[in-house]
Amino acid sequence: MNSATMLQKQARGRSARVELKKKHDSATLVQRSARGRAARTQLTRQKTAAVRIQSKARQRQGESKVLQRREEQKRRAMEIDEENRRLKQAKQNAKGKNDITLDGDVQKQREQLKKESKEGYNKRNKQEKETKQQLANMKANAVGRADKELSRETKALRKELNSGTDLATTKIQSRVRGNQARQQQTKKQKAAVQLQKIGRGKVARKELQDKKDSATRIQSLHRGKKTRKTTTKKIKVRRQSALIIQNRARQRIATSKVALRRQEQANRQEQIKQENLRLKQANKNAIGKNDNALTEEVLGKYGVHR
Repeated sequence: MNSATMLQKQARGRSARVELKKKHDSATLVQRSARGRAARTQLTRQKTAAVRIQSKARQRQGESKVLQRREEQKRRAMEIDEENRRLKQAKQNAKGKNDITLDGDVQKQREQLKKESKEGYNKRNKQEKETKQQLANMKANAVGRADKELSRETKALRKELNSGTDLATTKIQSRVRGNQARQQQTKKQKAAVQLQKIGRGKVARKELQDKKDSATRIQSLHRGKKTRKTTTKKIKVRRQSALIIQNRARQRIATSKVALRRQEQANRQEQIKQENLRLKQANKNAIGKNDNALTEEVLGKYGVHR
């Protein structure tokens, strides 16, 4: 009876474990499918949210860049207009290289020199005409071609002519030098304007780069804060979902275990009843363990009678 009960118990335990393992595997498969579906749904939502965040960030960044470019263009246009007005005013107020530093006396001296230069020019023209006429007369009255003896009047006229020529040459050289100096000043002014433009461009580009770096740092901090906040909420939702799934799974497993135990108890009671009936019937019909194999002689020897 103990052996049969032990065998039955082992067989029932094995079948119960097999059945329980099947249920565990089924529950694991269901949970895995549910978790996979929930994870894929959450990943799709995260991707959609990330795309929206990136779109908004790129839109704001593009708008800020456009605004910065417009502001830079306006500033450059204003600087160019201001520089053009300044140069125009300077051209209107300036007549020569050193006019700004000349006082009233110098201006008067300059006017006097111009007047004297004009009178001297007219006088020289008149003297040249007279000299040419005198030379023509001298050639007509000369004895020989190589005559070197000149009159006093001719020598005086030649000396005066040479002095007038020197004065004209000096005036011409002065004008040439003035033109060269003005050209050099113009070149220097153009070079200075070019250097100023390059310097302003460099400063403007540096300021723009600093603004971009500052905007990037601000956007990075904002994105990090927003991402951490969103991630915290998502983690809470995931934990709550996982707890709900685990509670439901445990509830189903516990319900299935209770039902299985009740079914096992009912089967066990039924089997025990059948086994008791069988053993009771066997006890009624059988005297010993090996009675069917013993002969009448052996039974008589031991004093056993059927």
